[in-house]
Amino acid sequence: MERKLILEMDSYDRNILLNALNDMRTKQIKDGLPTDPIDELMVKLYEAKQKRFLVSEACHERYR
Repeated sequence: MERKLILEMDSYDRNILLNALNDMRTKQIKDGLPTDPIDELMVKLYEAKQKRFLVSEACHERYR
C-alpha cells in the first residue's frame, strides 16, 4: 500500500519548492543524470488542486 503525504502550503511556499526542484533538476542535467523523478514531482506539485476555504469573522474573533 502506497503511503500518501498531504502538505498544506500557500503559493509562496509552493513557489519556493518549485524553484528548489528546478535548481536540483538543472544540477542533474549538468551532471548528466536522469531528471525523470524530479520532473514527475514538479508536475504533481504544479497540477495539485488548490483548496480554498473561507473562515468567517465570527469564527476568527473567537480565537483572538
